[in-house]
Amino acid sequence: SHDVPAAIRRRVHARLIMELGAAARRLGALHCLTLLNANWPRWAGRVGVDMTAMGPVMEIDGINNQVVSMNFTSNLH
Repeated sequence: SHDVPAAIRRRVHARLIMELGAAARRLGALHCLTLLNANWPRWAGRVGVDMTAMGPVMEIDGINNQVVSMNFTSNLH
């Protein structure tokens, strides 16, 4: 959200991905598909999850989004 101050946006992204990974592990999933803002490649490397685009960038309500596969196998400990 643009309402999140830029100074904490990286931490918010990391926390969201961490919680998504925790939910996936609880459900026994190793991968999940997510709909993310199309700027995900800029911050994906910082959160420690392997991400791959699974479709084209699509504009939804004026925001560019993309379906992304998240691979949590390297995060299982």
